[in-house]
Parts: sequence; C-alpha cells; structure tokens
Amino acid sequence: MANEPLKSEIETGTNYTAPVDQLLAIGRPSLSNPDKWIDYPAEFGLTTADEPELIRLATDEDLFWNGYEPEVYAPTHAMRALGKLQAEAAIAPLINIIDWAEDSDWHIEEIPKTLGTIGPACLPVLAGCVSRFPDQPWLYAAIVSDSLSWIGQLHPEAREACVQHLMDGLSQYPRQLPDVNGSLVAALLDLNAVEAAELIGKAYTEGPMEEDICGTWPAVQVDLGIAKAEDFSPEELRLPPRSGPLGLGSPFPGGALATASGIRLDGKLRSSARSDAKFGQVDLSFKASKPKPKKSGFGNAAKPAKKKKKRK
Repeated sequence: MANEPLKSEIETGTNYTAPVDQLLAIGRPSLSNPDKWIDYPAEFGLTTADEPELIRLATDEDLFWNGYEPEVYAPTHAMRALGKLQAEAAIAPLINIIDWAEDSDWHIEEIPKTLGTIGPACLPVLAGCVSRFPDQPWLYAAIVSDSLSWIGQLHPEAREACVQHLMDGLSQYPRQLPDVNGSLVAALLDLNAVEAAELIGKAYTEGPMEEDICGTWPAVQVDLGIAKAEDFSPEELRLPPRSGPLGLGSPFPGGALATASGIRLDGKLRSSARSDAKFGQVDLSFKASKPKPKKSGFGNAAKPAKKKKKRK
C-alpha cells in the first residue's frame, strides 16, 4: 500500500511514512555541493507537507549512529531534501542537533550546506548563534560561520547581511577561542569581504587568532586582494607546518590544512561552495555533548569516549 510505512531493519525500529520512506533505500550520497544534489521533490514527490517527517528523519540520532546500510544515510538525504524545499521549519531543529552532530564530519559538511540552501530565512536564528560564540566550542562556531558563508554565496542578495553577522561575531575576538576567530575569518574570506579588512587586521594583531586556519595576516591581506604577495617576505606569508587545529586538520604540502571550514590550498582557504558553489521557541545554547567520538561516517561500530577538545 502506498501509505504503508517501510519497515527499516535498524536498532531503533523507527518507521517512516511515504513518500519520505523512499529516502531509506537510496544509500550513500555523493560528497557534493547543493547544485549536484538529487532533486528530491521531483524525484520522490516530496512537498512542504512532508517537512515534519523529513525533519524527524534528518534529526534521527539513533538511525545515524546505529543504523545499517542503506538506511544509515537517510538522515543526510533528508537534510538535503529539506534544503531543496527551502524548509524554514527545519532551521532550528538542524541547529539544535549540533551538540551531537559536531562528532560527525558528515554533519559538519551537510548542516551548513543545507542551511545555505534554505537561505536568508536562516539569518535571524544564526545571528543569535553568533552572539553566543564567546561561550561556545570551536566546532559550533565553525558550523554556524560556514552556514553564513554558504548563504552569502548561494544567495548574493543576502551577502551583505551575512558579512555583517560574521563581522559582529569577529568583533567579539578578545573573548573568543583563537579557533573561533579563525573560522570567522575563513567565512569572511569565502565572501571576499574586503569591507571587513580593518576588523580582521585588529583580530590578528590583538588576538587571539589561530593562524593555521587562514594563514598569517599578510597572507590574508593577499587573499583579500588588498596587498600583493611581493609586499611581504616568504617568511611572513608561509604557514609553519603542524598538525591541524584541535587535531581535526590534516597537514598538506606547503603547510596547507583541511579544516572544518574548508580547504586551504595555494595559500588560500575556500569553503566547499567554491570547490564544486522562526521555528517556535528554541534553545540555541550549546548543550553538553554526549560521550561520542569524532566520527567520519556512519554505522553501528562501538563509539569510544569523546576526546576533550584542546583549549589555547
């Protein structure tokens, strides 16, 4: 029967109704940008009426961590479908799962892309998140900053507002972790925010700033186009090689690093957008994370205790 829920062989025994149940059978999605995503509404007949069920699937923590193929990938497909539907009702639920989603490389990538696809409607909620950066862990700030970067790039009419929110965040630099400040600079570079150059310079010179994310202040000036490489010595532009910030980055030739905010190559950091382009009352505070590991993928493997993040 068309409306009979598909029984999924997962530990939770959770069922989803048609047409959302079709997402349980798709399998592993490609690591791609929104313009390469499946057209879920057209392909599976999804409409705004399906948003509550899609939100339930996208935020299904037990399915994501304990499911089996192909169902374990369904939450990612649900997030992308919500993005395609520009489902404003999904904004707060997606932000509220960051406390456990930050353990997953997949969610670090997909939450910003989904919010970016939903678009400018996310800005009021994200602005509230930015104001809390001084009290939040780095990955929370990185995901929110990257979301603003995606919105600004995918919706040019919202670029100015996104830049302003990121600048509001960076203006709190004396009270924030160096990695938080670095992530904000990365998002501003993604938007080529020359108007933020003076503020970025102050954040670099007065600190604290994690230079592994975007490089030195001279390198950032070159990236913004307000200076030329020949204005500086190689030592001023070079990023010393080291392990990634918080143990999450990987060293690349020339000191380049992959980070939660993007990939730094040839002296520049760009978000994945360039590598391929009010929901009721909601608690936006970062809740205490459950003991899960940083996880790169899915499955029902045992999860060791989560490592404590470094503080500088």
